[in-house]
Amino acid sequence: MAPIAMIRAYVEKIVLEMLGGEGPLHIDDDGSIPVRRGSALFHIDVIDRGENPALVCVWSVVLHNAAGGRGLLKALNDINSRILQARIYLKDGDVIMSTELLADTVTVENLSYAADAIGALADRFDDELQEHFSGEKAFEGDDDEDAVLV
Repeated sequence: MAPIAMIRAYVEKIVLEMLGGEGPLHIDDDGSIPVRRGSALFHIDVIDRGENPALVCVWSVVLHNAAGGRGLLKALNDINSRILQARIYLKDGDVIMSTELLADTVTVENLSYAADAIGALADRFDDELQEHFSGEKAFEGDDDEDAVLV
């Protein structure tokens, strides 16, 4: 297993490559790399799991403060039944979509695929879910469909 600092540096390098080499790379205080796609904001994190292999997590808060109770949970379950290699769930009033990759085997190609999937799915479902269950999207409008660093 590679040291976590090496994994983080490698992930930062491939995120820049994945997004066309444009920088600088913004990294939040918690180590998360935010990326915008359309009206969605997704994050790329390296998760240190101690004795277990580290993960690269790509996740997005699709909606903040969503309302809807059982109806929302039913809608999320319906979405989960239609998507592959990702999941959408409710946590503390926020609708979150995520997927993980093993950090030791992450490549530009598989991280690009995961980021494209989460970014596109979050951007696709945020309007639909907001219409039925309120809540706030990360950005209004879909001015920029391509993934860009925030």
